[in-house]
Amino acid sequence: MIYRPLTAFSRISSVLRCKVVSSLSESIQRRNSSSTWGSKSKVDKRKIKLTNIVMALPPEAEEVLAPLRALVKEQGDLVRQMKALNKPEIDVKKAVAELKVRKKALEEKELALR
Repeated sequence: MIYRPLTAFSRISSVLRCKVVSSLSESIQRRNSSSTWGSKSKVDKRKIKLTNIVMALPPEAEEVLAPLRALVKEQGDLVRQMKALNKPEIDVKKAVAELKVRKKALEEKELALR
């Protein structure tokens, strides 16, 4: 086996290679440890929002809400059907407005029963 002596160039290149590899691994570690890398405007979107926690209602309340839920479902199906059949936009908007009224009534009744 023949050993060749290290030249100044080979020593420098090996040192540079080590520095490049170590700086790459440091940047990868920084990227993995940072929870807000990238656009700061998306940080809020990444957080889990638990504002809509649904608590179970008593059976009596469910009985009161069942007819209201059926009305909302019926109106939602009607709106979906009207959109699928390409009905006039004014008719669809009226149906959507009625759906919103029914949803609001359902939500208010749910809040009152909690």
